[in-house]
Amino acid sequence: SLTHLAFSGVMLLRADAEVPRVAAHLKPGEPFDFDRGLAVHTLVALGTPAAREALRRAFEAEPADLELLWGVGMLGLPGQAARVVEVFKKASGRLKRDAALVLGLLEEKSAGPVLTAALSDPTPAVAEAAAWALGRLGDASAVPALAGRALEDAAGDASLVSLGTLAEPAGLPPI
Repeated sequence: SLTHLAFSGVMLLRADAEVPRVAAHLKPGEPFDFDRGLAVHTLVALGTPAAREALRRAFEAEPADLELLWGVGMLGLPGQAARVVEVFKKASGRLKRDAALVLGLLEEKSAGPVLTAALSDPTPAVAEAAAWALGRLGDASAVPALAGRALEDAAGDASLVSLGTLAEPAGLPPI
């Protein structure tokens, strides 16, 4: 589409002056709107202060949007972790799983307790995402919960990987 070509040009030229035009495509719309997704990816690729600010404003207006949520995670936007935690607490299914992954990308230490609790989530994808995110946080206090989850085998793979990540700093023998 022409929009796709225009966004590609903005990314290639690093045209920060075009951020307002790209941001105009972030308005709330249909889920998985193609132009909206391209706008998020364009702003992430630019990564400039103006692009980061446009994405931040859009996410604050609509934090439960999957594309905006991933944009926040990919850019590591400071100050948005508390909002992602709130999305995580209220969400279910794919949105909750993705919010857990974004918390891991943000390496938000304060999310440890909610992620640890999510190891018992009845949705295996959510429990596994929480296990992965806990490994990214580097919080050794998650080791007992991860070990318990790995033994239950519901989210075993991610729990084992996270245990391996956390074992050495916690003074535990390698797995």
